[in-house]
Amino acid sequence: MSDILREAVTDYLKNNANLLNKRIYPEAIPQHVKTYPAAAISRLFVDRKRSKLGLTGISESRVSVSILDPDKIDAVRAADEVEKVFTDFFSGKMTVTIGDKQYTLHVKSIVMAEQVDFYNDLVDKHQVTSDYIITHENEV
Repeated sequence: MSDILREAVTDYLKNNANLLNKRIYPEAIPQHVKTYPAAAISRLFVDRKRSKLGLTGISESRVSVSILDPDKIDAVRAADEVEKVFTDFFSGKMTVTIGDKQYTLHVKSIVMAEQVDFYNDLVDKHQVTSDYIITHENEV
């Protein structure tokens, strides 16, 4: 995932998904985390749109949000909140700061592609993983 999209999604969820209470991490939830629910965000793929003239600047990224919690109901509630936050509020223009540079991210749409919930016996937690297709455009 581009750093711009990763930072935008992470910051947005940290500020709007109250059940997660800022426990949102890139790629994996650290082993030292003791308070749940917690989420990990990762990119599954990105499709950079092209025209006859080359890249258009528009991309579709498939982003996975995996939520873990010892209690299945709490994991599902947090996943439902993330979906509501994305579908209700996450669209339009966002300014993201990475290091000392500011970038603008134009989110065109967010659609949930699929969701699966299961018991993850490797970490002894219930897991709800939701994949979203985010259509976006970056500008420096």
